[in-house]
Amino acid sequence: VPDKENMRAVSLQLSEDGVQSKLVYTDDAPFLSARSGHVLIDVKACGLSPLNVKTLSAVQESQDGLPVGFEVSGMVKEVGPDVTSFQVGESVTGLLPLSSECSGCADECEISVFAIVNKPENVNHITAAGAILPGVWAYTALHYQGHVTAGDTVLICDGATANGLVAIQLAQLWGAKVMATAAQQEETDYLEKLEPPLGRQQR
Repeated sequence: VPDKENMRAVSLQLSEDGVQSKLVYTDDAPFLSARSGHVLIDVKACGLSPLNVKTLSAVQESQDGLPVGFEVSGMVKEVGPDVTSFQVGESVTGLLPLSSECSGCADECEISVFAIVNKPENVNHITAAGAILPGVWAYTALHYQGHVTAGDTVLICDGATANGLVAIQLAQLWGAKVMATAAQQEETDYLEKLEPPLGRQQR
């Protein structure tokens, strides 16, 4: 259990040539405080999606311990001096930017109020942390890039993946006709059980 001055955190250490990497655990990382426009989250769950290390190292000013885990869910522990949209004690989930100075895989993390939303009461923290990235991916692709509306026909590639399943549900919610591809018979069987039903194109 961390003391009042330090917390547990995981970071990514790169070799001098930037080729090799390893995860490093510490129990003496300094506790954070919420800056203007940010909140401090007591992290309950953190997603560990695959990440391009070269991309991460390119946007990080310091190479001495890169952040690990960007999809987080937890309780607001502290709010910045000008924050009014969130209150201490609220359950939230969100995405840390690649330029984050702190890991999501830690006891606490600081995050912008524009990168979090309130967690639904019927969704636990583990599910929220696991679903936030596919949710943002699907919403961005369908709404901002695809401009999907009722009556459209949408083809979702790899429909049985996390991203695909969220995209299917969003498109159907918005009134679109949805078809999906599947790479394996098990995926096809799974997609055929979805309600409302959807068309498919097996490759």
